[in-house]
Amino acid sequence: MRTLAAILAAGVAVSIVPVAVSMVAAPPDARLVVAATASAGAAAIHFAVISEHIDEYWLFGVFFIASGAAQLLWATAVVFRPHRGVVAIGALGNAAIILLWIASRTIGLPLGPEAGSAEAVGVADVAATALEVVIVLTTGWYLARPLDRRRATEAFVLIVAVWAAVIVAFALAGNASAGHDHGSDHQEKPHQHG
Repeated sequence: MRTLAAILAAGVAVSIVPVAVSMVAAPPDARLVVAATASAGAAAIHFAVISEHIDEYWLFGVFFIASGAAQLLWATAVVFRPHRGVVAIGALGNAAIILLWIASRTIGLPLGPEAGSAEAVGVADVAATALEVVIVLTTGWYLARPLDRRRATEAFVLIVAVWAAVIVAFALAGNASAGHDHGSDHQEKPHQHG
């Protein structure tokens, strides 16, 4: 049942970008379609792990709500208003999330019930971080070469949406099957983050 829910959540989240693309007058740049779709996918993963993070520490839950909402809003905003400022916000915001993830997996976060303890790496958090790396790379490419436009075709938008949905579905299905456990020694216990 959780796997089916994961597949449905993935499909709904990444379908937002093709719908947004269908509503704009001119086809958006393909790099921004990839970034927007990756952002919607990362948001889906973040939304899927909210409850377990609220249970762990309320501030972690708030972070996952805020980051998921910001990523989902940015995914549509960058399609409708592909201005340099909007693109840069996505690049910087996701770079910050990547740095936070690296810190949480190497030195641990300075707050929460297990402050200073490095978290174990899980399927969902690696998938979300990989999608965030895609966002940073594609937005960086767009910002560095804005005149090197590549219009996204309908087929390209569909292929990118399916790609992201598959990644998110596998990540969420892996998270559901691995569980989320905080023990006193969480290097040996499953611990999934988005």
